[in-house]
Amino acid sequence: MNRYDPRQMAQPHGPAISLPVPHGGLMAPGSGGGGLVRIIPKIEYALYPADNETETIILAKYVDTTLWVSGLVLVRVHEVTLSGSQSFLVSVQNASFAEEEPSSDFVNTSAVATAAMDSATSAPTLLRGAFAAPIGLQVRVILTAAQNESSGTAMSCTIGVDLVGRQA
Repeated sequence: MNRYDPRQMAQPHGPAISLPVPHGGLMAPGSGGGGLVRIIPKIEYALYPADNETETIILAKYVDTTLWVSGLVLVRVHEVTLSGSQSFLVSVQNASFAEEEPSSDFVNTSAVATAAMDSATSAPTLLRGAFAAPIGLQVRVILTAAQNESSGTAMSCTIGVDLVGRQA
């Protein structure tokens, strides 16, 4: 089974807990039925965006949310180093995989849910953001680092990210 082919995703038996999704992975297996979807385990990100710029990392490209009517993004902040107006933002956006154009990203850049970290965020902590309607058939999860000043200082965070979905 090709674990990146959404047509071949197997539904797990028992709790709907998926396997960790690698960076840029397509879809978390079994997530469409609700429950907990592990997006990333505890990972450190050290980013250096240019002054007054942002840098974005795709944590999961397509997560199946077909049966979800509501959800949460949960961000476990193990460590965070930010200064001034630097920030990290974990965003969930509606997305759609097209078999006809697998190399194209079809994404609505308006966030369905967000969880933000700034210089006032202390670790350890749990951040959460509730999904706003409408929730598409699939979502993607991204991490954005914003350097809103000309400090030239590095920024880092050690986080784990999960999605929690509820079926109708």
